[in-house]
Amino acid sequence: MKRHTIIRVITSFAFLAVFCFSLPLTSAAGRPDIQWIGGGHNDWVSGVAYSPDGQIVASLGRDQSIKLWRTSDGQCIRTLSLSSYADAGVITFSPDGLTLASAGGRIRLWRVADGQCILTIVPYAVATAVAFSPDGHTLATGGSSGAISVWNVSTGEECIFISTGGQRLNTVAFSPDGQILAAGGWSKVVKLWRLSDRQCLLTLASQPSYITTAAFSPDGQTLASGSSTSGSDPGSTGDLRLWRVSCRRSRKAA
Repeated sequence: MKRHTIIRVITSFAFLAVFCFSLPLTSAAGRPDIQWIGGGHNDWVSGVAYSPDGQIVASLGRDQSIKLWRTSDGQCIRTLSLSSYADAGVITFSPDGLTLASAGGRIRLWRVADGQCILTIVPYAVATAVAFSPDGHTLATGGSSGAISVWNVSTGEECIFISTGGQRLNTVAFSPDGQILAAGGWSKVVKLWRLSDRQCLLTLASQPSYITTAAFSPDGQTLASGSSTSGSDPGSTGDLRLWRVSCRRSRKAA
């Protein structure tokens, strides 16, 4: 292939890539299962979150940006800028939907109405999991060091610190009453922590591999946890368990 032909091909490909990634909304014609397809990030998306009222979806990208999308028509209504791709880890809305938290190398709280960063926290280790308390007054983060921190969202002060054993945490979840925090990760167990005195109430028996996610039922009586075996390996499998949080026996999902 001649040199000018190669240049033409490369130039055409670059133009196509820029066009696709800058396109705010891609047609989902012929796919009735897809409401809309949003473009706009020029690197992979590490987190997504729905606002409590369902009107906005936030996406967190490794391109150092957060985008807020209107769910009714897929339009990007605001773009928030991060200072580093290392800050693009996890994301969640506050219960009232007025604040968005992003966490990674730094923890940031954003005012959804105007996209302003209202608080920045530098954690001891990279934050790999994040959750607001049910009343929205505190934010829990789990870190790559295996530690849990609970932060006052008004002041940025660390209210609670718990060391869970030194292995990375992938998920943290508040009970509906805000008294208990579930945390799990590379240790292959889920632990329930009473926040008032930092005591571990339960260690839920080991799953096949890393804990990837956990969530309480609305009544707080059951905890769902998920795990992954070998990541991207085509032969990898996942495991879902439902736990009665008053005892250690699990019910494995079919």
